Amino acid sequence: MLEFSMEILLSEQQIQKGIERIAFDINQAYLEWPDVIICTLSGATPFFSDLIKHLTFDFEVDFIKATTYSANGVTQKTTIRGPFSIDVENKSIMIIEDIADSGKTLQAIMQHFQQYGCKSVEVVSLLKRKSFVNDLLFDNRPVSLQHCFEVDEGWLVGYGLDDNQKKRNLKNIYVKREGVN
Repeated sequence: MLEFSMEILLSEQQIQKGIERIAFDINQAYLEWPDVIICTLSGATPFFSDLIKHLTFDFEVDFIKATTYSANGVTQKTTIRGPFSIDVENKSIMIIEDIADSGKTLQAIMQHFQQYGCKSVEVVSLLKRKSFVNDLLFDNRPVSLQHCFEVDEGWLVGYGLDDNQKKRNLKNIYVKREGVN
């Protein structure tokens, strides 16, 4: 049987300091923007919840659910549901994401929001892979992506990131490594 160990990558304190830093930057840059902040369920929920407590401007809140189906390690399809309650036409939106990884899910989200007639889209992600290349486009314009932490490749769990839908409740972010506990 294969066993795994988990090593802390980011502590709860490091995560909270990163969130405070990015919230400060957002508050300085966007005194009245965005109109709507959208949380990508389920992984971004803890980050979203902690981040919006630090924002000093008014905004509406909504959620989307992005599910990427894979077979044999190859992404087959990304399905997006939402926004669920807010009309986003002609509004500026900020997407809150857990991790900017391959970019396929984020690009699918950009395409999804184009059909709703949004004015503009930006992305704030807790984590960004060092290998991530920001080639995101919305309405043929580059999309800004801000992030708290840049991370190497690896299986990450905790603080919203899951291990087969579990371990999202862990306060730290861990790297899960193959090996004996």
